[in-house]
Amino acid sequence: VFFPGSIAALERGGVELFLEEWAAASGHDIDPATRGAFLANDAAALAAYMRAAEQAERVEDAAIAAFPMPVLLVAGTRDRPRLTAAEHVRALLLVEGADHGSTPRRPEVAPALREFFAAVDSSAAAV
Repeated sequence: VFFPGSIAALERGGVELFLEEWAAASGHDIDPATRGAFLANDAAALAAYMRAAEQAERVEDAAIAAFPMPVLLVAGTRDRPRLTAAEHVRALLLVEGADHGSTPRRPEVAPALREFFAAVDSSAAAV
């Protein structure tokens, strides 16, 4: 889910080891807010969640294309799994230098979301 071996890291050494190995895998420190959020969780519960997420069915590209509403995917350029999954998405906001944990808190994200929603509202009002 986060990096190869993330579940094993949680099971072997808890959240601290998970964060250490995540930083090593990403090549960047984990930002303090993300670090704090993970440290507030139970390692066994996180591992169980990640294992279940890996087993969950993927939403197929055709299903996404058939959505009746506009879809915007927001992904950081350091979030390789999401970037790979986003190759087919028509509306994509790339957040330069962000990873999975830091993308939502980047200052450019909220204005971009407001712009996207405003455009959706405008096109809905025109119909």
